[in-house]
Amino acid sequence: DMIILPFDRNKNNMTWSEDEKYIYFSSQSNGGQPIYRIDINSKKTEQLGNFENGSLSFDLANNKLVFVKTEPADPFELYVADATGKNEKRISSFNTEWISKKKLSFPEKHTFKNEKGLTIEYWVMKPTSYEHGKKYPLLLEIHGGPTAMWGPGESSMWHEYQFYCSRGYGVVYCNPRGSGGYGLDFMRANVNDWGAGPTRDVLTALDKTVTEGWADTSKLLVT
Repeated sequence: DMIILPFDRNKNNMTWSEDEKYIYFSSQSNGGQPIYRIDINSKKTEQLGNFENGSLSFDLANNKLVFVKTEPADPFELYVADATGKNEKRISSFNTEWISKKKLSFPEKHTFKNEKGLTIEYWVMKPTSYEHGKKYPLLLEIHGGPTAMWGPGESSMWHEYQFYCSRGYGVVYCNPRGSGGYGLDFMRANVNDWGAGPTRDVLTALDKTVTEGWADTSKLLVT
């Protein structure tokens, strides 16, 4: 049998356990990037994290996992856990003190089914100054790729989203058909439909956010 694992030569996202019974790896999935391990004998894969955060860089030593975690509450910190991902403990304070003095916007996850029956995930971030009944400009963020993936566990956009929300903008972003992180069929769903299909998914996420009633439709921005 052959095991196929995600790999990026520029990122530390795969390693063996010391007893060589498991391969550990991280992989983008459903807006997050959990750490997984696969049993070499049974071929069973265990997910050691969740989709609400991301762990790109990690290592395993003395039956302990050490990893960098991104989550909506913090762009990154260093954590340690046991080899199954349990008993997680933060061991760094790169951002913790700074974050404690900031007001953050937390993404709200939504889904819809497109005309192909695919479930599209999108996230809405209200301005940090949000008050019920008021209108705010709304920024639509669109990722390239098209096999890229955004979500609460994706670190590269953390500061940009929070910056815009702190300046009074709402932000909406989604993973349209063709995005990575949702399996091969989803990633290939824009074949021979390179522009129009993904555009419909992105604009549907925008339309559904507008129907929430707080967006100023005279101030819609796309980036």
